[in-house]
Amino acid sequence: MIYVRALESLTEDLKKQLESHDNIEELTIGMAEDFCRTALATILWLFVAEHPNIRVRIISGTYSALTEGIEKKTIDFAIMRRFGEYADSRLLWRDNLAWIGRKNMRLSREEPVPLVLPLPPNPGRDMPIAMLRASGRSCFIRFESVGLAGIEAAVQAGLGICAGPRSMWLAGAAPLVEGHGLPDLPDVEFDLVTVKPPKKDFSKAFLQILTAASKSGFIPQRDPALPAAVVS
Repeated sequence: MIYVRALESLTEDLKKQLESHDNIEELTIGMAEDFCRTALATILWLFVAEHPNIRVRIISGTYSALTEGIEKKTIDFAIMRRFGEYADSRLLWRDNLAWIGRKNMRLSREEPVPLVLPLPPNPGRDMPIAMLRASGRSCFIRFESVGLAGIEAAVQAGLGICAGPRSMWLAGAAPLVEGHGLPDLPDVEFDLVTVKPPKKDFSKAFLQILTAASKSGFIPQRDPALPAAVVS
């Protein structure tokens, strides 16, 4: 009998939990992988601090995956590199694009530049090749990956270099200093694309936090609750 009562109690608790979850509000954001490495922790920290009961879903992926989410309207907002124009989009953030390689990596000016690139289709794939060739530097593709994790591993292993936002954090890697004979890269721009008009207060709050954070480079005021890696 004691087991039956315990089971009944657990069943009732489970029922209450499921019923309470039915009313949970959700915010779904599509976000470029490189933007996740620059600003995601800051944005989440600021938003969740004010809205702890909102369930946040981050759809992080390639440019084509984000455009699919926009077209099918499976996300509320998208933060992505400005490669195309959408009806309801605006510039959110601009960062310096840099050549990124293994820490203390040295490249010979006489040898072709080894590149680590995203797999096609990806609008950002052709730009590093075009910039090098325009400057008179030869190059070759050493490594390709569908996601940023593979690119990070290749760069960390010293297989080659990639072009990414200067603020993008990759383990064991850093922007290359001058002296490698590499051309300057253009700035990278991230757009905020509104897929679904923000009708909820928390959606509007998310947009306000994005706007405020973008003005300070997505670096919040120093707070002991925030990881040092975010505010350093």
